[in-house]
Amino acid sequence: MLDAVFDALSPASRYHRYLTGLSQLTGSMRTALTAVDGHSHIAWVGEIDGHPVAIGRLIRVAPGTAEIAFEVVDAHQGRGLGTALLDTLMTVASVSGIDRIQATVLPSNDRSLRLLRAIGMAFRVEDGLLEGTAPVRLRETSVVDRAAVVRLALSTHAESGCMADSA
Repeated sequence: MLDAVFDALSPASRYHRYLTGLSQLTGSMRTALTAVDGHSHIAWVGEIDGHPVAIGRLIRVAPGTAEIAFEVVDAHQGRGLGTALLDTLMTVASVSGIDRIQATVLPSNDRSLRLLRAIGMAFRVEDGLLEGTAPVRLRETSVVDRAAVVRLALSTHAESGCMADSA
């Protein structure tokens, strides 16, 4: 899934997502991106017709805080997948003991900035990048079935031996 999404990203989209130009993922990046455990590293894949077209992640960086990141293949950008991933990730965060998210974004990544600002993320410039933080906050109008997301997230926690830290 990781390779399918990465391969369908244009060089510009790869630059926006990984903050550097990449023609392929390095071994260490691949290891880090596939080390999903459902607790410290949460990932959700968006599919269309059985093909992976988007990935969203929450990676815990401190107690109660997670880095958020998402990527949508170019052929499906602008169709609401980023919004759906963000809604899903914020829903999962809200039942997983994550109360704050952070992100590092290139100033030229207008789509990510628009999504993250819509949930109240404020940014500051640091070394030419935008560093943002925000409390976990659900969108007023959901674009996903939140009850189904919560059921799946909690079952994943239970299967992996992690317990959700519900607030």
